[in-house]
Amino acid sequence: MSNKKSMPKKPVTAIHPDYTATAVELQFELLKQFAWLGSAIIGGIVILLQLEQITIGKHVYAALSCFAISIVVSVQGQDYLVNKLAEGKVLEELASRMKLIRMTAFGLICFGAGIIVSYFWKQ
Repeated sequence: MSNKKSMPKKPVTAIHPDYTATAVELQFELLKQFAWLGSAIIGGIVILLQLEQITIGKHVYAALSCFAISIVVSVQGQDYLVNKLAEGKVLEELASRMKLIRMTAFGLICFGAGIIVSYFWKQ
């Protein structure tokens, strides 16, 4: 038996406002970084095409599509976050949707990178 007194638990929604603002900023910045990463990789593929290190084919179109869709998902996620916060929603209400958006954007980047890496692996 323990002699610990039970402490009243704070509800999950009682998060300090500064932490909520920081979490929103981090969500927004992470989506921005995904968009920048996707566009940087597209630029790298264009350079590899110009140097004739890779040839244009289905693999390049598939990878470029993954990166482009990742950029669109990231920008739409930023827009969604800003719109919902402007409507007065709190971050806890948006958490599951934002996680889905982040995972989709990052998954598309990884899938596109896998396509490009598999091209070099075959050679």
